[in-house]
Amino acid sequence: MRGNSSPKSSPWWEISLDWPVEHVACQLEVVEPRRLTALEWAVLRVLEAFGDAPPSLKEMAEELGLGEPRFLADVLQGLLSQEALHPRPNVKDATQLGEVLFTERGRELFRKGQVDGAPATLGYGLCFDAITDEPLPANTQGMSDPGCPAMDPSQLPNPREEVGLERLRTIVQRLGPPVGGADARIRSVRVLAPGAAPKLRSGFSWVQLPLALIPTPEGRFRLHAPSLSPQQRSRLTEFSLSQWVTPARAVTHEWAPHPPFRRGGQSLGMWSASMERLVPISHVPQEAKRLVAAARREVLLHAVWAAAPGMTDTLAAAANRGVAIYVLCADATSVKAWCSASERAAGFIIEARYPDEAPGALVVDGSETLLLEEVIAEVEELGKHAFEVVGGGRARAAALRAELRQALLMALPSPEAGKQPPFGVRQTPPTDAAVTRLLEESRLRLDLARLALDPTNQGWFGIEAWLASRCQGPDRVAAIQQVADLADRLLPDATPAPWRSAGTSAWRAFHMAIIAAGPQEVPDDVLRALIRLAPPKMEPEAVLKPLVAQWVHPMPAVQSPEALSLLGRLRTFMDERWKGMALRSPDFLVALERCLKVVPPPPHAQELAERARLVAAVAPADGAQQWAWAVGALWPVPLHLQDFGEWRKLHEPLAALLGPALTAHQSEQWKALISAAPTRAEEHLSEQLRMSQGLLAAPEAVASMLAVPVSEDLLTQVERLIRLRSASQSIWKQGTPSDETWNRHLQSLLIIPPQGYSPEEHAPLIVELSQRLHVWPGAGSALRTWAHALVGTLPPPVRVEGLVWWLESLQGVAGVLGPDLHRTASTALARHVGALRDARQQKAPLWDQVIESWLALGLDMPALESLVEPPAAPAASTRHSKKQGKKGKKR
Repeated sequence: MRGNSSPKSSPWWEISLDWPVEHVACQLEVVEPRRLTALEWAVLRVLEAFGDAPPSLKEMAEELGLGEPRFLADVLQGLLSQEALHPRPNVKDATQLGEVLFTERGRELFRKGQVDGAPATLGYGLCFDAITDEPLPANTQGMSDPGCPAMDPSQLPNPREEVGLERLRTIVQRLGPPVGGADARIRSVRVLAPGAAPKLRSGFSWVQLPLALIPTPEGRFRLHAPSLSPQQRSRLTEFSLSQWVTPARAVTHEWAPHPPFRRGGQSLGMWSASMERLVPISHVPQEAKRLVAAARREVLLHAVWAAAPGMTDTLAAAANRGVAIYVLCADATSVKAWCSASERAAGFIIEARYPDEAPGALVVDGSETLLLEEVIAEVEELGKHAFEVVGGGRARAAALRAELRQALLMALPSPEAGKQPPFGVRQTPPTDAAVTRLLEESRLRLDLARLALDPTNQGWFGIEAWLASRCQGPDRVAAIQQVADLADRLLPDATPAPWRSAGTSAWRAFHMAIIAAGPQEVPDDVLRALIRLAPPKMEPEAVLKPLVAQWVHPMPAVQSPEALSLLGRLRTFMDERWKGMALRSPDFLVALERCLKVVPPPPHAQELAERARLVAAVAPADGAQQWAWAVGALWPVPLHLQDFGEWRKLHEPLAALLGPALTAHQSEQWKALISAAPTRAEEHLSEQLRMSQGLLAAPEAVASMLAVPVSEDLLTQVERLIRLRSASQSIWKQGTPSDETWNRHLQSLLIIPPQGYSPEEHAPLIVELSQRLHVWPGAGSALRTWAHALVGTLPPPVRVEGLVWWLESLQGVAGVLGPDLHRTASTALARHVGALRDARQQKAPLWDQVIESWLALGLDMPALESLVEPPAAPAASTRHSKKQGKKGKKR
């Protein structure tokens, strides 16, 4: 299709107009030239040469020597059928040369030596404009179903039944495609019925033709249709523009239903003077979404914009990043989205029902706007029509925001009025889930949205009144604090801003209510909630000091466990918020000191244990220990061991406070008592050891008891040690001293006498000890060691005569030395072997005395003989044979 030049400015509105075209399937009869035969050439040459007086066929046959003229008659009929010749006027059936004339094509082909051949039948497709009847290229493609038809599809003309031959030849010549060769000729055409030729398209289709309206500086629109032919453009102006060209609903006709927006009806020129730019219709949704995506704080919009394609997701994304979005809608007022994060202001989408007309505007951050209105504009060649236009800019943003804001305030619910009830101090403390559910209520969110749009004291007080009607006690404090924090993030720069101090004010009121109620009326959970809900900037002393001053009596004389218990509650709850703060508070420490000064011991251990636990929870470690020592000092120190157990039991409630110090104190008292009353009876030893349980380990308790002297008699001391060992093993199933430890204690009793001491004096004692310690593991080794030490005190015999006395002195320890007796006795004899050998040879009385003393020790005679008699030297023959054997091996 022919078109006009492209526009100089970008189009404001574009549409693809669907224009109807008709495809026609035809059957053509086509002939193409071929070379002349000799007889054909002869016939045509005679006609050309003789003109109007040609010879007869008989004369020509005779001239050519053909004999019969029927061959030439057949040639003549063939040329007539091939339209190289045609009969003269008034001749019906031409049979002679004088009855025919050349056709123009026949003369033209004859000059080329050609004539048309036999006709061929071809299928051929044509295409026509269904409105203007203009021929179109046969390959024009279209759609079966129109989107924006130029005419009503039901008004399409009936399919054509014929096409003129000459028009067909003209179409083929102008638009193609060609039929046959260059000299081919269409002789006839027949329109086929739809579907008769499957390979040829037939029927109607719709071709898209782009149209555009170009704004002009004069405030008009120019119709730009580069694809329209003059006939199509002329017919276009005959149609009503409102059918498809005028975009009376071009912006919103595909969007969801919306409340009415203001339609000014002014001229486009006047309207555009107030806007900075005219937004092309095709760019309107993208431009709206771009502005919303760039919003940082607030978006106010008419519902017509919220219904734009893709705008729902764009608005949701803006709300998720903290943008407040207000939509004037035709439905009920509601919260469509709410996204609150602790690090930024809440983002939300509020729809407020406003049935009246309002500006069809979208205002972003109060600085940029898109305005939709209806104007009257003139279109070249098409007259004046109504259009929905969208303008963008900043000049009117403030005024449009004010109009939308006023409409929204009228649509949103008014703040609730009413007096707040007093705080209740027995209300169950809030949970995070409860406060979260409260913040999720639609009314609260609508009130917050209204406050963000219109930050007034009345708006905030209405929110507080609504919260007070829904919750009490700490629940109300927590809710006000969280809502105030949310309001502060919504309106960081608002002035005045009563919500900034609302959380602190609510807490102070709750604080005073709790103080006035008294500690007996306030549950622990409520008191804990009070401390937990204290504002972050609140000093801990400001929380604790009034409670201590009002709840704890200043006079020590009237102090009671209840006062100490109250201090414990306060310290526990304060530590949950401020670890260790209570013990740094001067007022708390003074009150605690007053409570700890009066310490009469309670009559029952259970009461004392409860008091001790309370003191441990309230007082610092050193203060709690001082109180415990003061209580313990009230009990008299036991003077007798039988009173130690009761005295120790009295201290049990104080053990957690005093710890190891109490154990050490009681251990020293136990040691003092056993030192004052030494005993040897096993039952008494068992009782003393039993009293040391829990104070000292078994080895330490045993050592302490052994350190108490009971007698200088060794046998008495050993007997006490044996009884102490037996008692220890019966009392301690585990942890009793090991055998090695007991042997060390035994060795410490076996004192070594001075030099020159005779072991004979200990002979009965050693025998007695051996009998009593025979079942004691390791005792024999200890006694043996002691016996060796006793032997070591004997002076070695300088003369051989002293051997008899020395051997007789060993008789007292012989039973203990055991296997070591022979070695010990042999040591002294080895020094006097020569003298003994001489005495034996001389049979002197000394030798007999030595033998007697030796045998008295239980040693045998051969052992004595082996000591005195040196070993015999080996025989010479034996040595010689050994040498020979070694030589043989070498060889």
